[in-house]
Amino acid sequence: MFIKNILNSEVQKFINTSLNSDLSNLLFKGSPFKNIDIKELVNQIEAKKKSKIKLPSWFNTEGIIFPTKLSIEQTSSEATAKFKSSLFSGKKAIDLTGGFGVDSFYFSNNFEHFTHCEYNPNLSEIVKHNFNILDKTNVEFVSGDGLEFLKNTNDRFDLVYLDPARRSDVKGKVFMLADTQPNPAENLELLFSKSNSILIKVSPLLDLKNTLRELRNVKNIYIVSLNDEVK
Repeated sequence: MFIKNILNSEVQKFINTSLNSDLSNLLFKGSPFKNIDIKELVNQIEAKKKSKIKLPSWFNTEGIIFPTKLSIEQTSSEATAKFKSSLFSGKKAIDLTGGFGVDSFYFSNNFEHFTHCEYNPNLSEIVKHNFNILDKTNVEFVSGDGLEFLKNTNDRFDLVYLDPARRSDVKGKVFMLADTQPNPAENLELLFSKSNSILIKVSPLLDLKNTLRELRNVKNIYIVSLNDEVK
């Protein structure tokens, strides 16, 4: 229902014409639509604004639905996703921590079949909708724990990709591999039982020596910088 309400043509027009508006003023006025809370509208406006430079394909496509502002902040940019996707190709690949799906979208260009796993069912539904709008047809969507899906599938993959969450309810933003969710080091046996190629996105502040000790099987390390900012 949420997606249907946001896709209403008048709602989309309101979002697009409010991109440069004073958001506190919008919050004060309240929602002009009875089926949508003003906080949801403001979130769409904020998230879309953050996508203009980072995700131009999503920003410029009509009918795209945006997740929370935090999800946009945490997602890969199109530029870095394109770079990562250029490193691998094959028949099957999987993203265990799919999020807003930018990495999945570009990886799927180089694989016959791609699986996007996302624990948050609302975000999974948003990504599924957006991929349909973006005419992406070779992606399967799994709403649930990516590791659990990996344990239970009989498939093997040419690539397993994960971008573990680097935020903790207790510690806030975290940088140690052991503090991420899921922790790749604790799941190496499972990961390598399903693929010979594992790609992990980690914090640029990670202790490389300690991480190499934890992971043991590292072949390549890529340090990606975009506009002088390490990603």
